[in-house]
Amino acid sequence: MSTRAERSRPYCCPMKHNLRIAKIALLPLAGATFILLWIIGAANSISEDLPVEWIPYAALGLAIALGRMLPVSALGLVVATVLGQLLLPGLRFFETNTAAYLGIVFVVGIVAAFAPKRIRMLALAISVLVGLAVGAIASPRWQIASDVSGPIASMVLGTVVFVVAWALGFAVHLFLERDAGLHRARVLEDEVVAAELELAIAIERDRTAQDVHDIMAHSLSVIVAQADGALFLQDQRPEATSETLRTIAKSGRESLGELRVLLQSLSTSPEGHSYPSLTDVDDLVERMRKSGLNVTDVTFGEAGPLTAGQQLAVYRILQESLTNALKHGIDPTIVRITRDWRGPGLALSVVSTASLPLPESAPRHFSRGITGMTERARLAGGWLAAELDDEDPRRFIVTAFIPTMPVYEDATTA
Repeated sequence: MSTRAERSRPYCCPMKHNLRIAKIALLPLAGATFILLWIIGAANSISEDLPVEWIPYAALGLAIALGRMLPVSALGLVVATVLGQLLLPGLRFFETNTAAYLGIVFVVGIVAAFAPKRIRMLALAISVLVGLAVGAIASPRWQIASDVSGPIASMVLGTVVFVVAWALGFAVHLFLERDAGLHRARVLEDEVVAAELELAIAIERDRTAQDVHDIMAHSLSVIVAQADGALFLQDQRPEATSETLRTIAKSGRESLGELRVLLQSLSTSPEGHSYPSLTDVDDLVERMRKSGLNVTDVTFGEAGPLTAGQQLAVYRILQESLTNALKHGIDPTIVRITRDWRGPGLALSVVSTASLPLPESAPRHFSRGITGMTERARLAGGWLAAELDDEDPRRFIVTAFIPTMPVYEDATTA
């Protein structure tokens, strides 16, 4: 697709294509025009027996044509022309044709505007030398004022003219460089915007995947645990089967509801949709108790203000921790949840202790669920750590901290 677009670009943008061609052809056309005009203007002054007198006009016209594409060659033609006129008087312009030296002015300005730095500086040096030489050649004809004449005055005038031409060309170079810099800045800005958009899409995709993982992993773990319990008790306690099925149905409905909210938030504005918060933690704990976990929930202090995003992070961290305890623990698994509000935020810990050492399938440090919990805590302004207890291989500990005040306010008051 991109190749086809690139091939069709000249036809899609004919004006830009024509301007590019015009830029390439402009200086050769100007050089040819210079030669043609001086051939016509100097036809009566040049002897038919001395066609060599046409050489300086042709050389300067060719230098104008090559000024942008081959600046060194253009400067070489200028130097050769002036040097030839110094050594061979027959190549010098007639008194009425000294304006032909304007060709050198054009060449110097073009090179100063478009050539690389080293060649530009070479053009400046050549401008000074050529100005002195042209002043010496034309001194009998140039008179600055009635009382200011002679070779020195002509040489100063020639030098000033060509150096000013170089300065004007260099000013054009600075303008073009500034314009190119602004264009590069706009291109980089567009690339940064595109990269930020891609990053936002990637973050949103990862957040969605994490939400789906949290919802489905929790729901399926509860359903599997309840189903296994129902199979085990169907012969010994048939009356418990109906209660288990009701728990499975409730868990499935709640998970479907959370998925529906998530999908609606992806297609429309998330405003108006209800996400889990701290008020839903008690229901979560009760649901996990019915699934077979022995959960103790202890709270110290009064709950502080958390944003909706922070409350969702706390809920998902608890949900993932309890789901892992249910999925990887060995019955009976004891879970102790501690919520401590007595500091500058919520200090949360979830300690799950199984009756036997945790199996190899249990999360160690960097499973997807633990990585997701860590990222949620970070985005909420806090931190999270999750690992096996070194002293007791049956115990898995999750600790987290979520500040109740924005981080910048803490930094300001510190």
